[in-house]
Amino acid sequence: MNKMFDRSEVDKNRLQTVLTHITCFTRKPAFVVVTGDLVEWGSGLGGALNYRAFKECFYEKDDQLYADPDYTIPVYTTPGNHDYFWSRTLLNYHRFVDHNYIKENDRYTVTFGDTTLFFLGSGHNEINYEAKPMDWIYVLGSGLSVRDLE
Repeated sequence: MNKMFDRSEVDKNRLQTVLTHITCFTRKPAFVVVTGDLVEWGSGLGGALNYRAFKECFYEKDDQLYADPDYTIPVYTTPGNHDYFWSRTLLNYHRFVDHNYIKENDRYTVTFGDTTLFFLGSGHNEINYEAKPMDWIYVLGSGLSVRDLE
C-alpha cells in the first residue's frame, strides 16, 4: 500500500524483501508469479497510489515487469478481488500494472519450455446470502466458473 495508508510501508518492504531473496538465489527462477490481491484496494485515487507503490518494487522494460535489474526474471500478475475494490473495475490495475491483457478479460497464458501457466482473474466479489456452504467452492462472482473449466 501507499505510504499515505501504510506509514511504515510494511507491505511494500515485505514485497521488496521477498524479491531480494528471489533474485539472490544461486539458481535464478525462470519467472515470478504474483497472484491477486496485488493491493488492498485498487479503485480511485487511493488505488492508483497503491498500484504505484506496488509497481515501484519492480523493474520494467517494454511493458513487462521484472524482479531484477538485469531484466532476466519476468514477473506475471493476475488480479484478485481486492484489486477491484471499490468500483468493480480494474482501471488502475491496467493503468499501472498490466497494459497488455485488457481485451482478454484478464486471462492469458505464458509458456516456458514444457510448462504453460494459465492466468485467470478472480473477478470482483459477489455476495450470495442464499448459497449453501458447499456451494462456496464454486465461484459466485465474475471470475472463473464451471463453464470456464468445461
